[in-house]
Amino acid sequence: MRRHVLAALLPALPRTGAASAPLSPLTSPLTTSSGLLARGRSRGTAAGSSVSRPARPAAAGSASGAQATDASILPQQELKQLEAALAKHQDLYFNQQPEISDAAYDELKRRFRRLSAQQQGVREEDVELPVGSPVASALRKAPHRVPMLSLAAVNSRDETAAWMAKTLAKLPAPPRRQQYGWVVEPKVDGLAVRVVYRRTAAGVYELEEAATRGDGAVGEDVTHNALHAAIRGLPRSLAPQAGQDGPAPPPPWVEVRGEVFVRLEDLEQVNQAQVAAGQAPFANARNLAAGALRLLDTGEARRRRLSFVAYAALAPPAGSAVEAEARPLFDSHWRVLSWLQSAGLAVSPDNALCGSPEAALEAAEAWMERRGSLGYDADGVVFKLDDTRLYDELGVAGSDPRWAVAWKFPASEAVTRLAGVELTVGRLGQVTPVALLEPVALGGVTIRRASLHNAGLAAGLGLHLGDAVVVRRSGDVIPQVIRVLPELRPAGAAPWQPPTACPACGGPLQLQPAAKVGSGDQLLCRAPDCPAKSERTLLHFAETVLKGSNVAKQAVPLLVEAGLLEAVPDFYRLDMAELAALPGFGPAKAASLAAALEASRRLPLGKVVQGLNIRLVGPATAAKLGAAYASLPELAAAAERGGAGGIAAASGVGPAVATAVAAWITSPVGRSALQGLVEAGVGLGGAPGPGGSRPSSTRSTQEASVTAQAEVQVEEEEVRPKAKARPRASAAAASAPAAAEPSTGARASVPAAATSAPAPASAADAGAEGLRGMRGLNVCITGTLKPEGADDRGVPTLSRNEMAGLLEAAGATVQATCTTATNVLIAGASSGQKKLDAAARKGVRVVPYAQFWKEHGFPM
Repeated sequence: MRRHVLAALLPALPRTGAASAPLSPLTSPLTTSSGLLARGRSRGTAAGSSVSRPARPAAAGSASGAQATDASILPQQELKQLEAALAKHQDLYFNQQPEISDAAYDELKRRFRRLSAQQQGVREEDVELPVGSPVASALRKAPHRVPMLSLAAVNSRDETAAWMAKTLAKLPAPPRRQQYGWVVEPKVDGLAVRVVYRRTAAGVYELEEAATRGDGAVGEDVTHNALHAAIRGLPRSLAPQAGQDGPAPPPPWVEVRGEVFVRLEDLEQVNQAQVAAGQAPFANARNLAAGALRLLDTGEARRRRLSFVAYAALAPPAGSAVEAEARPLFDSHWRVLSWLQSAGLAVSPDNALCGSPEAALEAAEAWMERRGSLGYDADGVVFKLDDTRLYDELGVAGSDPRWAVAWKFPASEAVTRLAGVELTVGRLGQVTPVALLEPVALGGVTIRRASLHNAGLAAGLGLHLGDAVVVRRSGDVIPQVIRVLPELRPAGAAPWQPPTACPACGGPLQLQPAAKVGSGDQLLCRAPDCPAKSERTLLHFAETVLKGSNVAKQAVPLLVEAGLLEAVPDFYRLDMAELAALPGFGPAKAASLAAALEASRRLPLGKVVQGLNIRLVGPATAAKLGAAYASLPELAAAAERGGAGGIAAASGVGPAVATAVAAWITSPVGRSALQGLVEAGVGLGGAPGPGGSRPSSTRSTQEASVTAQAEVQVEEEEVRPKAKARPRASAAAASAPAAAEPSTGARASVPAAATSAPAPASAADAGAEGLRGMRGLNVCITGTLKPEGADDRGVPTLSRNEMAGLLEAAGATVQATCTTATNVLIAGASSGQKKLDAAARKGVRVVPYAQFWKEHGFPM
């Protein structure tokens, strides 16, 4: 028993499981949508309108209604699947390249534990899990005297407090007015090792053997690197400081346990050397450490800049004749750590001895708040009882000790089931798939929907209905499906097929090839009269220009359904009496909208331009255009006369933005919108005149207005038919595969005639349709935003103002400096060191500019 208990003097393992953690519903039946369904509002005759509103026919290949798909798996079948999945991902993590995060792996372990407990009729904590992975390298196998096992994991302060209370309840009451002490340690993310030091005749402890954890019972012999790779913090011999009380009598050997890791500054230096040598950089510090420690070439291992931190020491009890028997070096774990440090081993300066559970929890939270400035990767905090004499009494549950636990940082990934795929149509025509998920807790919220980015990336995932999928919250805000776990797929699951027709208008879709390999192909609806695009454009104008009406989001769909609203200028043609009679409006809401419409006539030009749904034009860019021109007619005249070059020269916007602005203004849609807004007195200088018209305040503005109106004037019937009631579809449609045909990728499902796309006007236009996954994020920018290498084909060259406009248009907030609230720092060429240093101190993620486009850019 003692041998098994003492095995838990082990590292804070990166893969742990807790019996009490919530589970994803991996086996619940799924309700899925069939075909391309128009999930619009109910159709009928709107009050105040004499026109009937029949339902729009479903898009080609669609079906009505929904079907329930039973994707449940028998417990015995799922246990076999989970066991195989755990073995696969253990091997990938310990011996190759991980495919899923620790959090996703923990989710699988929790599910395995729960199902096993149900099948065996035992407590979840008594289900033993495999530890590590069998040794797969050519290094000599090194059996462990005492197994190196795992730690249970908890995910919040409340769970940690509950675990501590449960642990203390198993112990006798401490002496009066005393409490059991706790040691709090950082959970360093590296490679667990044990190092044996044997006492010589001179009384010095010399390094004899070092081994990785392996599968917990047998590891890999890495003694050669422990001796010759200059691992910082791991001396060849131990020499405790004079006056430091050691074990009496001195044991014949001491086994030190700890973590080999790479500091972040060392990772940066190693990667710089890798790139200079024409080799690929390492993905993260743990991968670098794990690979370096296993190298046969000690010189190369030395160049990988490894470090070591110790957290435990074992030794045979005094007088023991059994070589394999061992226990903690002292009765106090804190004393063990002090002795290790005095002997010359590196010990974390963030360790803390606390006199009560509450003090330990507060110390852990204080450390978590500054984890971004630690200089090394860590994924949680470990709590250990200080009195090591209690370890035997508490024992081991399954493969976890009952005297230690790991409080892991909030999970950024989780595993759940795919219930269906919904298609949304954006205001620029992009058709975006959205995953409908079985609810799963992630980062303190319940996730039911997640981004699939675009049709190309979604098809590349190989999605099937009922699949177990890994969901990540990017920047702790936007949930994304990043991986499918086919090993957990239900039998007979149908593959998801990309649509061939717009879910809103039924028109053909155009597959826009990605500007950069790996960023996914975007499906676009180019139909000029697509109702979903029109509705989203109207919503954008209402939310931007009519902000403050308090009815924009509710009013626009009702007005569209009633046939009163089709294009932006129609807002200013609304009859307030007719509006007040509509269901859901009434006089108060009608008056509120009327006030917002009147206020919009006094808005700065930049705000009006921002609401016109011009590609690449966000708040910052719109403000620059508003500062350069006095009115909409003047801006229109500049586009008609000087084109993109004139706009760029006058306003200072970049060529990509100027091209987009000129193209919109000179398009039939743009000309019609400008004419209608000018007639309504919107976007003009000066005070409104009679009837809502707004005379220009200067002669130049008057001339520009006359010229622009003459050039923009067209027959209204040719450009924009008079608003009338007609069938409309919602901007979103639920989609799920109705056929069991295998998916062959996004391109295979789109007609050949729709797969070609016009070449971008310039390199800056490539990949600049917009940005995905940015809503709600705080972003800071530094450096020059341009492509820097041959692999950056399609990455646009933008000014910071242009980039800020794109970010704001995508729903992000652009910050001038890095703060604790910043989510991402976009780093271009010659990035400012001040911002980079601030990002490092505050734990802000730094993303190179080209990499940012790969992750968040929509291909053109």
